[in-house]
Amino acid sequence: MDMFKIEGALKGYGLSDKEARLYIICLKIGSSTVVSISKESKMRKSTCYDLLNSLIEKSLVSLIIKKSTRYYEAADPKVFLTLLENKKTQLEHVLPILNVMKNSVEQKPDVFFYEGVGSIKSIFADIIGQKKELRVFANNSNYYEIMPHFTQKFIRDRKENNIFCKNLGEDSLQTKKIQKLDEEEFRKTKIHPLMNNKNVECYIYGSKIAFLVISKNEPVGVIVDNEDIANLQRAIFDGLWDELK
Repeated sequence: MDMFKIEGALKGYGLSDKEARLYIICLKIGSSTVVSISKESKMRKSTCYDLLNSLIEKSLVSLIIKKSTRYYEAADPKVFLTLLENKKTQLEHVLPILNVMKNSVEQKPDVFFYEGVGSIKSIFADIIGQKKELRVFANNSNYYEIMPHFTQKFIRDRKENNIFCKNLGEDSLQTKKIQKLDEEEFRKTKIHPLMNNKNVECYIYGSKIAFLVISKNEPVGVIVDNEDIANLQRAIFDGLWDELK
């Protein structure tokens, strides 16, 4: 297969022209510094840094630091199939929910789909922007393990905007740990076995609900904007909430 077809397949996966070229170069030359990669690709170092960071975010390149020097190494090509399978699995989690929404509501809701780290940022930014009381079906263990860098900022932003949070979490040490911080972090947490062993979180706020599939590889998020659906989810949440002490 010629190089044109290989680059075409990588672009079909979702890479840009330059990302595809740089991935192939990294694959050919092995673990290398950005200087070597820049020389081989005939691209500026600044451009290479941007492209390499993008490929790292997509789990296609790894960063290795040896004696304070940064080396970049292409992931095994089989990772493309693994990532595609992960995306398929993540979508299978949310598709049944979306199908119920599609068939049960006369007025079609606005649905926004996100993937990657941007999904987390987009959902959290939307929650803060709405400034409405927040209800969360949460898996706190997964959340704090996989997304610790987002946690404290989201809590600060939520407190600054006076957004109270009701958190219905799984029975775990992590949930019991954050319960002790509820007053400080403007939140009330209760434990329900419904959330045990779940990789999906659900956020209910205003006229919106958001689903976040938590994954170490690539998170997937969906925001649905519809008053009727949000009210139904809110009623389900409140029913479970009121059953608990």
